[in-house]
Amino acid sequence: LRYRTDKGESILSLCVCHHKNRLIEKLLTEFESLFVLEDLLDDETIEGNTLLLEAFKHNNHDAISIFLDMFILNCTSYELETYLNKQNSAKRTIGHHLSDESGLLQKIGKFIDWSIKDATGKTPLFTIFRSYDQINYSKMIKDALRAAEQSHYGFSYNVHTDQNGNTLLHIIKSDVLLLLQSKFQIDINEKNKKGLTPLMVYIKYNRQENMRVILNDRRLNCLNQF
Repeated sequence: LRYRTDKGESILSLCVCHHKNRLIEKLLTEFESLFVLEDLLDDETIEGNTLLLEAFKHNNHDAISIFLDMFILNCTSYELETYLNKQNSAKRTIGHHLSDESGLLQKIGKFIDWSIKDATGKTPLFTIFRSYDQINYSKMIKDALRAAEQSHYGFSYNVHTDQNGNTLLHIIKSDVLLLLQSKFQIDINEKNKKGLTPLMVYIKYNRQENMRVILNDRRLNCLNQF
């Protein structure tokens, strides 16, 4: 049971990769004494991927449910928070993968440290706001923002800025009122490192709804847009 591949994959990790979910359930129930909670929490590949991160990596939705439900049931809040916020070699946590499993935002959002940045300088919230291909984009960003505000780690708007100086207001695809009507201290005239304000970005990418809304905001400094 201590077998590992050259990539550091355990038996359970291999089951996750190959979607052998019935075998995962069998191992965890029939050999519970061998797969103790502490070992499951410490199970990582050479890349630093936990069992849950591996499940996200391989889009194994059933495995995500199996492990997440088990950890929520058996872990303390501290253990769960520590586990969900472990960073792999790319500095990514479970939070960085939630755009593909946005239904989990209400379930585990409060345990996520939304301020952790990956190797490219993006927080989980920033990553979700940039997930433009998601069908339910509007609901996803609303749920993510609410989860980030309710996180045990607190919330600071300015943390969610990438290495190029883009803020959430710069990158939001639609529903810009979500930010403009928030209680956050937002500089809607702030320029990124290319000298672009949010309005300039909306014009560049033809985000017409955002353009219309921000042009009606009294905080907009038109002289700063050119």
